[in-house]
Amino acid sequence: MSLKEPERVERAVDLLKKLDLVDLLKKAKEEEPKCVRTPRQAGKEPTTATGEPGVSSCLAQPDQSASPPPLILSFTGLKSMHSSTSTSFLYTPPMDATGRLYPFCLSLKDRFSAAGLMTEEDRALKLHATILNTIYAAKAYPSKTLVQGEDGRLGVVEVEKAGTEDAIDDHLTGDAHQDEGQRNEPSNQEGTMAEPLSTKSKSQPPEPKRERKGKRKKQVVRFDARDFINLYSAFEWARDVRIEKVAICEMGAKKTKDENGQVVREEYTEIASIPLP
Repeated sequence: MSLKEPERVERAVDLLKKLDLVDLLKKAKEEEPKCVRTPRQAGKEPTTATGEPGVSSCLAQPDQSASPPPLILSFTGLKSMHSSTSTSFLYTPPMDATGRLYPFCLSLKDRFSAAGLMTEEDRALKLHATILNTIYAAKAYPSKTLVQGEDGRLGVVEVEKAGTEDAIDDHLTGDAHQDEGQRNEPSNQEGTMAEPLSTKSKSQPPEPKRERKGKRKKQVVRFDARDFINLYSAFEWARDVRIEKVAICEMGAKKTKDENGQVVREEYTEIASIPLP
């Protein structure tokens, strides 16, 4: 959602509080086919609540007049948001044995879109729980960069400190004139780490800072995730997680630190919420 002005925040909160979530859950069940997908068949790829391929199984249809059962989700496996050979984002999809989650979330999106509170996007809704996003590593550790060894393992190395933000940008993305193969060449030293993404010599003076035109583009580190996806294809991240509420939250999780200054958790700041049955 795009809620940059206080008036839009108030409209969104007002709409949220007027939603009949019980009715939306019931309608999501009504739209569900008699034979729905379920992840509980051994040796088969789990079906996700995002509508991705899986195994079909017929489930008994509950009485629609009764209060809908709670949404219970599990998270298994690992997928890439982009091509798995060059990605910056890995996630695990939610699995809902009742098949209600995706149509329920679409109904929520449609209502906020109709009110003019959603940013127009020409893409399908994809429900996910983020496992890895390299853009956060670049923000948290600007003096380091992610590299990938010949055997596929990832590592973090120090970026040469040339004293300019442009130098860091070059390390995080690779030289604009280098091809993908040059960036992933293995090191001649012992171990499995690849060379840093820039090969500028420390003895050379820093190049003049390039003139910037317009807003600086965010830098993203990409890597080959095929081995990770295969390794965690059946890994269970969480099981039987009950969805307790629908909430509007501020962008960006806030860090909570202990008495030693260590980050112990990150949470989104909630603006408003309503409970789910």
